Amino acid sequence: MNPLLRDELAALIAEEMSMPVAERAQAATKRDALMLRIQDLQAMYSLGWLVRQETMHVFGVVECLDDQALAELLAMLERGVEAIHDGVPFVEVGLVRGATCNWVA
Repeated sequence: MNPLLRDELAALIAEEMSMPVAERAQAATKRDALMLRIQDLQAMYSLGWLVRQETMHVFGVVECLDDQALAELLAMLERGVEAIHDGVPFVEVGLVRGATCNWVA
């Protein structure tokens, strides 16, 4: 296993284990719900590219994201779904990193 990835996972596990049991169960349930929703949107709307873009710093392992980062990723995916429904390019709503948008009206 990659040493950096191993350290990230170890830090997440240590943080989880420091919480009381009841809080741990609630956090795990919430985390699981976030993960499932992310997976659903990724599959239903072909947004895997966005998940990969936002998880590059953890080598593409979504499970290494903390709860806040998972919530932010879900919000980005939901913006992506809205863009698809509205017919707006991803670049225009700011989802593509490193891209600029110079649309001429």
